[in-house]
Amino acid sequence: MCVTMWCSNKGSIFFISIKQFNLLAGIFLFLISFQVPADDLPGAAEYPEALSRQLADAQNKKAENYVPRTRHLTETGQPKYTNRLILEDSPYLLQHAHNPVNWFTWGDEAFKLAKKENKPIFLSIGYSTCYWCHVMERESFEDIDIARFLNEHFVSIKVDRERHPDIDNLYLTALLLQTGRGGWPMSSFLLPDGRPFFSDTYMFPEEFLALLKKINRSWENNKDEAIAMAQEIFSAVNEVTQNTTKARDVTEKAITQALHDLHIRYDSINGGFDGPSKFANEAALMLLLQTAERQQDNELIAMVENTLRKMASGGIYDQIGGGFHRYSVDNQWQIPHFEKMLYSQANLARVYLYAYRAIGDKFFSRIAKQTLNFVSRDLQSPLGGFYSAFDAESDGMEGAYYVWKPAEIRQALKPEDAEFAFRVYDITDSGNFDGYNVLHLAHSIDEYADKEGISRDKFLARLEYINNILLQKREQRTAPIRDEKIILSWNSMMVSSLALASWILEQPEYLKHATETANYLWKNYQNEDGTFNRINFHGKSSVPAVLEDYASFAEALILLYDITDKRLWLDRAITLTNLMLQKYWDKKNGGFFIGDQSSLFLLPKYETDNTMPSGNSIALHVLIMLSQRTSDHRYKEYANQTVQAFSGFIHQSPSAFSYMLSGLDEHLHGPVGSIKYAANGNVKIKARTSRIQANKATLEISLNIASGWHINSQKPLQADLIATQLTVSDASHTWHIDNIKYPEPVIKKLGFLNEALSLYEGSVVLDAVLSTDFPDPTSEQQRINIQVKLQACDHDTCLPPENIILETTL
Repeated sequence: MCVTMWCSNKGSIFFISIKQFNLLAGIFLFLISFQVPADDLPGAAEYPEALSRQLADAQNKKAENYVPRTRHLTETGQPKYTNRLILEDSPYLLQHAHNPVNWFTWGDEAFKLAKKENKPIFLSIGYSTCYWCHVMERESFEDIDIARFLNEHFVSIKVDRERHPDIDNLYLTALLLQTGRGGWPMSSFLLPDGRPFFSDTYMFPEEFLALLKKINRSWENNKDEAIAMAQEIFSAVNEVTQNTTKARDVTEKAITQALHDLHIRYDSINGGFDGPSKFANEAALMLLLQTAERQQDNELIAMVENTLRKMASGGIYDQIGGGFHRYSVDNQWQIPHFEKMLYSQANLARVYLYAYRAIGDKFFSRIAKQTLNFVSRDLQSPLGGFYSAFDAESDGMEGAYYVWKPAEIRQALKPEDAEFAFRVYDITDSGNFDGYNVLHLAHSIDEYADKEGISRDKFLARLEYINNILLQKREQRTAPIRDEKIILSWNSMMVSSLALASWILEQPEYLKHATETANYLWKNYQNEDGTFNRINFHGKSSVPAVLEDYASFAEALILLYDITDKRLWLDRAITLTNLMLQKYWDKKNGGFFIGDQSSLFLLPKYETDNTMPSGNSIALHVLIMLSQRTSDHRYKEYANQTVQAFSGFIHQSPSAFSYMLSGLDEHLHGPVGSIKYAANGNVKIKARTSRIQANKATLEISLNIASGWHINSQKPLQADLIATQLTVSDASHTWHIDNIKYPEPVIKKLGFLNEALSLYEGSVVLDAVLSTDFPDPTSEQQRINIQVKLQACDHDTCLPPENIILETTL
């Protein structure tokens, strides 16, 4: 029996057993047994002379414009306190470098000290653009009384979750099992061996100090209770993270069930899933789009289309500057939590590109391009790669950079343009966010154009003109802090999106940007032993990469190979995948561990597809893609074992594994799109269509055949050989192919047959004209499925004939 726990901050469903649910009662009893001590607080931490010099040197090396992030300053403006975090290359850790708290980083030093002094560990996990992390920093970690108590009775560790997602995952799992909710800042109390015995998130300073005193008193008087609680939590976390659920077959039914679950959770009015706050849930949208494209399911298409239109019209989308905020705090997408994360831009750009491919409306390509342009404009590092995120607050106010008063609009624009902006963006004197306006579109673009009495193109041109003026005005404000660490996995996701944009939108500048970024990552993140790092900060690479880094980078390189035909990218993807298998594969139960942190009390493996697809789900996609592009059958077997490892959890909550199930769908039916593979990857097939009239289009099919392989021509010289044929799939209805121009074949003899053969080898192109007697004047773009029938052979063996369907759009 299971109990469902919903975590609004994390955006996923967590299933726990009754045994695990009983932890909640145990935690409650544990807390009410505390008593608040009345002892005085000792002084703040004092450091050994050598460490003090090291900290001072690190501070002195800061740039001249360095501003200590603390309210505790001397008369000369110097910080009164500097702790070990000044030595780190993490923006989040550096934000806490001048707290009076004696912070340690994750590692042996802190754990050895806790064991030596027999103290519990206070573990605080967050990230640099986390709004409530900033609040707790100001309220609690800058508070002298709280700092004194922490320094005297605890060993305090600060972790940047974006540098160490494996550490974050493990303790977040413990938090979810204890409280049924999750979020950051995450506040955990650990035994000296790292096992948690109590966890929570943000706390008010009075509440936090009272809790510290309770835990200290309990530790001094009844430590065995904390140890017993830690063991209970350890057992529950172990049950989840080690995939101890019974393995079951995962078939098409799991995908069907996931789609059914998403349909139940779907908000038919506002789009998206559940509420009252909403995350985009990109993994779910990708599964819906992939299935809808494959099956031509209009109901699934409608769900995605409504969601994407409502999101792009709401305040979660930056109407002025492009790009998406992390999530919406309301169910109408109007009021965002104002952080902007690189991974959100990458994955949502990918979703909108897929939507454009499936639906054809230029609305979706416009949002994808604006999102990619925001990343290039505001997150591009001059050294290469993309920065991580923008903070939610500036000038001490959440959203201050993005919101508007009517007077500010009038000041920036001509009167007639201001009135136009008021109408379009629903701007009022009262506003919709604490007296300010988060700009959003209350109606569709077409509805606005009709109301204004102008064409859609003229409406968009005027809107873009106004947006550019408002963007220039906005750039004069105090900008939110930008997290300038460059994360391998997030950048890899951007490479994937840029590569797809170059192919789907037929814009080569995106491919140039993708290849430059991929080369930067390969050159700057690889160590001498061939392994990779996760982070680059101000030109310095550090922190060992984890599963999601290897998997995301490999996936991006495979997409580059698909589009460029350059073997270099596939070879690099194979190298990364083999490293991933070597470092993280669970030889006992299958699937991948998230990281290989030896200091963790457990190696986590369990991940659901939430704000990002999980490392295991991306790894599954990589294994499936390589199994289709190479003749190495190991990848298919590893893919099967990965699905099997998560099968129990998939059956409990299929939609929580949406990206993994989209990988399974591809495993069962092949990829969706206009690039396909045949003959175990030895034949690559690409389709390009271009409309020349309402009822006519050109079609180009390129075949790249590996050395040593061939396919029969369209007219084999032997009657029993399968000809290469080009037809329109029945699903394309009214369209048909005219005037196919097959290339000249090669006539040659091969060792296995004395007769001459008519063959295609190397790179060949088939040209044709597509036409229809029933053009749809209302459709911006139409879908046409092309079928290529072929038989591939090498010098010894002919493979069975294959029918490859390429999904193209006009």
